[in-house]
Amino acid sequence: MIVGSAHTRGRWNISRAVTARTCPLFNFDSLLHMSKSEETNEVPEPTTDIFSDVVALSKSIEEIPPSEQIITSLVPRKPRKDEFVRCHPELRVSLNIYEDKPNRIDYVLVPEVLGVMNDLVGVKRIMLTLTANYTGDFFAWPVPIPADVGANRWHSTAYQGCEQATRGWIRIKPSVNEYLIYRRTVEQAKEPVWPSEVKSPQELVRLSYGPAGGGDVIASLSHEVVRRLKGEI
Repeated sequence: MIVGSAHTRGRWNISRAVTARTCPLFNFDSLLHMSKSEETNEVPEPTTDIFSDVVALSKSIEEIPPSEQIITSLVPRKPRKDEFVRCHPELRVSLNIYEDKPNRIDYVLVPEVLGVMNDLVGVKRIMLTLTANYTGDFFAWPVPIPADVGANRWHSTAYQGCEQATRGWIRIKPSVNEYLIYRRTVEQAKEPVWPSEVKSPQELVRLSYGPAGGGDVIASLSHEVVRRLKGEI
């Protein structure tokens, strides 16, 4: 075997030294490292991203744990004609309210202003009821309390609908001079899961007409609504 002459070996060493000087970034040791990496045939680690867990992606909505809504306020309103509702059989309270229809807001009235407001515009007697629709939303239904004599058909049929809704899912639809009541006929309809934040009639009123509620309260005769109705402002 011919190893090479001393002169040849000398030229190689000189070339290597020259290359190292002229190409300081070139590392001859990297050649040996690269050749070893190629010999080991290393397999790169698989990429992990949002599509890696196909088991999680294949879950149906029924397999995903549901979230629980935290009730911080309630909107006083009547049911829409296209929604089925249930009414809580116990969380209800009778109130006197003033309906500010132009501004679309209801005010609950304290006893100190009740007489004056009744003389000015009249008051409406309601039964505020915790209500749920079939999609899981909650609101406070201000159900009109019908008069004992000559009851308004709108009021009496709405009241009947609320009573029916304590026992099953119903839908009310406006007709000529009354509400028509429809019962949900689906078998094994789910029961409403009532919110834990509303445990008493006081909390029902507070969430509906308090600072965060959808309604408001007239607590004194100096309220701007009373002054406006009296012509003072």
